[in-house]
Amino acid sequence: KAERLIVRQERLNIKIKAIEQAWNTMPDDTSKEFIRLNMFERVPMNYIILPMSERSMKRRRHNFLTELAKNLLEI
Repeated sequence: KAERLIVRQERLNIKIKAIEQAWNTMPDDTSKEFIRLNMFERVPMNYIILPMSERSMKRRRHNFLTELAKNLLEI
């Protein structure tokens, strides 16, 4: 049982590191705030009040998810 927990912890650490790396590719704090609200707190885009257009929000989300997938070696 302990071995399974250790393996699970290692997998989670890899995922956490991948998320942090993708997070650090965001160009500014506004983008990071948008990703935090939309991806992690699940606030819909139309309820987020930030100095970004909807198109920019979609672009940032796409870039974040692409970087995350690259970091997890899924693409």
